[in-house]
Amino acid sequence: MLRLGTFFFICWWILGTAANAQPRPDFRGTWFLDRQASESLEPLLEAQGVPALERRVYARLNVMLKVEQTSQRVKIVFITPLASDVEDLPTDGQAGEREVPFLGTVRFHSTWSDDGKVLITRSEAREATVTATVRRYLDEGKRFVHATTVVGADGQTFSARRIFRRKSQFRP
Repeated sequence: MLRLGTFFFICWWILGTAANAQPRPDFRGTWFLDRQASESLEPLLEAQGVPALERRVYARLNVMLKVEQTSQRVKIVFITPLASDVEDLPTDGQAGEREVPFLGTVRFHSTWSDDGKVLITRSEAREATVTATVRRYLDEGKRFVHATTVVGADGQTFSARRIFRRKSQFRP
């Protein structure tokens, strides 16, 4: 009898948790940077120690994102005419590390906001540079926003918002 009671309690708890869980946005797909709607990354890149020439080049590149997503991770492939980069983000707060040009080893962790609508990635690099990147939808999924804030060792803060549109809705 105790086992049957335990079984019903577990079922009740699982169903209650599932009913209260917020649906997460589905970021999967191909996205293109809308440079006119986005802010410049140059001040943010300067705060991270990226040399001037590279900052100017990077700020003018067309960027495409290919996003894959499961319940446990979001993988973002950044593609430009010059290079590509991959961010593979576990979404359960699990810590990770990756090598980033000009920054060296970056430690990061990503979690969903309490309402499940925003993916928040916090990272730390050399010289106590702390970065927070927030990824969320605007306009019911028509736009994908990457808002990044960098806090340097001196306490200065730099931010930039980049807006991406789905491939089917992009008009350069």
